[in-house]
Amino acid sequence: MMKIKDVLQTKPDSEFLYEELVELNEGWSFYTLLKLNSSILIGWLTNDDLLIVNGDGIFLYDIKNKNITMEDYESNFKKNLSADNLKYSLKERDEIVDVFG
Repeated sequence: MMKIKDVLQTKPDSEFLYEELVELNEGWSFYTLLKLNSSILIGWLTNDDLLIVNGDGIFLYDIKNKNITMEDYESNFKKNLSADNLKYSLKERDEIVDVFG
């Protein structure tokens, strides 16, 4: 099976280029844009949701449903961060999340 990169490199002037690219992207879907500006830390929850702490607040992003399930613009994230800055205590889910950032 040819990859999109291969098609573009081998047949850049093909009159069937569009049709070939459409066939290659079957099964793809569109995703939500996540604003990760000034991210402080990010972590994965056990259910594959994404914890994002940035300059705006604390957010939980449901990857499967492609939406933000929790927004907290008021809390001080540092009070839930471990002393070594590698774990975040997410009280809303009763979960300790490994984080990086």
